This record gives sequence, C-alpha cells and structure tokens, in this order.
Amino acid sequence: MELAKEKDLQEIFAFLRENLADCLYLYIDVKKYGLQNPNMTVWLERKGEEQNIRTVIMKYYDSLQIVSDTEGWDKGWLKELILKERYNSVSGKASMISELASMLKQFYHTSYGAVFRLEEYRKFEDADMVEYAGERDMREIAELICTDASFSACYSPEILERQLRERLQSRMGRNVVIREDGKIISHIATYAEFEDIAITSGMITHPDYRNGSYGFLAESFLTNELLSSGKQVYTFVIDKPRKRLLTLMGAKICGEYGRMTYKKSSA
Repeated sequence: MELAKEKDLQEIFAFLRENLADCLYLYIDVKKYGLQNPNMTVWLERKGEEQNIRTVIMKYYDSLQIVSDTEGWDKGWLKELILKERYNSVSGKASMISELASMLKQFYHTSYGAVFRLEEYRKFEDADMVEYAGERDMREIAELICTDASFSACYSPEILERQLRERLQSRMGRNVVIREDGKIISHIATYAEFEDIAITSGMITHPDYRNGSYGFLAESFLTNELLSSGKQVYTFVIDKPRKRLLTLMGAKICGEYGRMTYKKSSA
C-alpha cells in the first residue's frame, strides 16, 4: 500500500467509477477534493504485471472508506493501520468489512446494509413546510442527528457539525429541514453531491414528532429536487423496515456494504 500522488489521480478516478456502487463517498470526495483536503489521506495498492490499481483507501476526518476489486488486497496492512489509529468508523463493500471484522471484533461493532438507487419518489402537497437550512443551523442539525444511536456511534455533534458546514460551504451537500415553533424537528441532507451523483443521509425526525409523516415529506422534497436536476440519487440503508419500504417504492439495490464502529469501551 502506498500514498496516492497527483500523477495517480486519473487512474484512481477511473478505478472508482468502475466500482461506483461500492465506493460512492470515496469517489465523490476524491473527485471533488483531489489530494488537497487536509482532512483526507488516500492510499492505493497496485497488483499484477501491469501494476494496475486494485485497492483504494481514504481517510476522511476520523473514518475510513475502502474499496477493492480483488480478494488479494492487503488485509494485514489495513488491520495494523486501524489498530494504530483506532478510526471511529470503517466502511466499504460488505465482503471486505466482513474480513476485517473477523480480525477486529474485539474493538469494533459491525453492521451491514444495502445501497439503494432512488429513481422516483411520491410528491406530497405539503412541500411548503420544507426549507433549505443555512450555516447557522448546522449545530442544531448535528445535535438532532446524534440523538439517533446509529448516527452517534459514528459521529460526535462537534465533528458532524464541522463536516456538515464544510460540505455546505463547498456545495458538496445541501440540508433540508422542517421546523415547528422555531425548532428543527426533521432533517435530511445530501452528505455528498458532485457531478451527476448525490447521496442522501442524515434522515431523522425528533422523537416527539414521529407520529406524522415529516421524514417522508422532507425526503420526498429533497429526492425530487435532485432527480429534477438530473442527479443519480443513492442512499445507504441498514434498517430492515426501511429496506422493505424503499423496495416497495421501486428503489433498486445496487450494492451491499458494511460498517464497523469503534467500541467506546475499547478506548
């Protein structure tokens, strides 16, 4: 495994695009930022007589994204890196995460999910309740998202606020919210958006308001905005009822992914 260099970028882009469903965040972040973002580090592995790229790994803040198109990727190197740095989360193709998880189960919880592509979404009449959020809202949004255990396992409100703000400022993300009495009660965002690709995440509604359809209303607004602008819309799903719902809505599964989250008790 070696650090990526500027001369490798075009080859990295081509490799990631060929394996897009397994590395959506990785592709967008590297394509947008190159190797200049101080919060990112990119490694690659070459194999075979022609020394083609077969594995790419990206650190972004305190998380790792990994992708490979070969079973012979360097598991030992990555295991040692993770044990040294104790990243908060490690995500990638389900088969890769499964192999890592078997070596690091003492330190990490593991979950698996599906990557969906949304090609349509029912439109609601109450769309005027939804609005775009601004920079001043990022802290409140981060705190709302982190009330959910699956999100708080990967983020602290402070780090999430920084990431949301950075993506909004760089036009890599947009946030939509619904308010009641001046308080944000529902949210969804594009966590990564570039060229013709958008990934939605951060969908959450305050527990006191979950008897309504606020989450679906916000998701419908954002998804239809993205589709109308020609974006391919993807979302990552672990929750089984949500998987069933999206399947019934006609969304297509295009990949399987895994995520390891660091056990706080191992610190």
